[in-house]
Amino acid sequence: MTSEGLSPETQAKLDKFWETAKNNKSVKELFEKVRQERQVKIAGLLKEAENGDPDAQYEVAVLYDPEDCPGSPSDEIEAVKWYRKAAENNHYFACCSLGRLYEYGDYGLEKDWEMAAMWYRKAMTVPNADGNYTARMNLTYLLEAMEE
Repeated sequence: MTSEGLSPETQAKLDKFWETAKNNKSVKELFEKVRQERQVKIAGLLKEAENGDPDAQYEVAVLYDPEDCPGSPSDEIEAVKWYRKAAENNHYFACCSLGRLYEYGDYGLEKDWEMAAMWYRKAMTVPNADGNYTARMNLTYLLEAMEE
């Protein structure tokens, strides 16, 4: 597991922590419990998600997202699939998440700033509680980086 912006020393400590954690019985049991809980939650949401409910689609994506609980079992491909479905159904945070994945080239997606900008712009068309702040800020930073 890597984290952007960390010094090599801090990254080495973080890597050592995760390696130790993976071999710790209580941590393994915790991760197994999280995995089982995720599977139960996904099973409960899947019918609604498959029927096109964007909130359920987004929740399924989050449950598959490795950033949700580092070190626990996850599935990047499924996360992208469900983020895309929710984003195509105008889910604000799914649009932002998909934009971020394209911006950084995460979860098997090629880094594509044009696609990232498209998803951020789409997010800005969706009414939401944060007033499009996240999408606007992400798009602003992306456009500045594209000009450099």
